[in-house]
Amino acid sequence: MKAILTISGEDKIGIIAQISKILAEEEIDILNISQNLMDNNFPTTIMIKITDGKDLKKIDKRFDNLGNQWAPKSTMIVN
Repeated sequence: MKAILTISGEDKIGIIAQISKILAEEEIDILNISQNLMDNNFPTTIMIKITDGKDLKKIDKRFDNLGNQWAPKSTMIVN
């Protein structure tokens, strides 16, 4: 299934690396990524492909944990 992952927050070194690491560890393919810097904020939109049977709650929890550590906000919309 395809999903749209949006992440926004204060720009910090390594945030995209952390997002990519989570996606790689969950074996989720990045289909497209769009990022723009707006002053010191980054809105990022990532189209991903999730294998059927993946635990979406677990993946969402991992991004929540990242948010607690780095303070970005994330939303995942599954098609």
